[in-house]
Amino acid sequence: LEKDVTATGLKKGDYQFISYKPGSTDFKEQAKKIVQFQPDTIIQFGSSRPFSELIRQLGNDQLVGKRLAGTELGDELFKSFLKEQGLEKQFIDTQNLPNPRTSTLEIAQDYRKAMGNKPLDIFSFEGYVSGMIFAEILKRAQKPLTKESIIKAAEETKDVMFKGLKLNFDSSTRTLSDYIWLDTGEKEWIALD
Repeated sequence: LEKDVTATGLKKGDYQFISYKPGSTDFKEQAKKIVQFQPDTIIQFGSSRPFSELIRQLGNDQLVGKRLAGTELGDELFKSFLKEQGLEKQFIDTQNLPNPRTSTLEIAQDYRKAMGNKPLDIFSFEGYVSGMIFAEILKRAQKPLTKESIIKAAEETKDVMFKGLKLNFDSSTRTLSDYIWLDTGEKEWIALD
């Protein structure tokens, strides 16, 4: 990780890693370190519950002018919490899919149609997309279907356009897509590859 961070041009002292034990709800020590360091950005790699607790224990006065970022923290309870705290405009979230409510990609339109009047969220959208891609891989796999033939079909996926998503198997990460979307609180999320 140190090597990857240094490759971005950051130097030691530009950042500080602060960890916590899984299941923790007491972040006094972490909050104290953040206040001492005075970062311009706080990034949470984990779930929304500990981030909510950290924000509570830091206090809004310590968050004035700071950016908050996370990875896949799109649950509605967390978004409501940020709004209640007046922090929604300071928060940027990364998602592995576009906005399920507004994306014009065919896969998103199909998802909205399939969901009908049910609530839309990034988590059910991710499950929908995963299931659709898995079904597509099953179609491409040699018969009879075996674990090996399914893996081979996934690994042979190169430059495939699937309902608006470009799928390209990456053997180093074992993923089919390199895109991420930034949820900046605006209607349209920003796609990055």
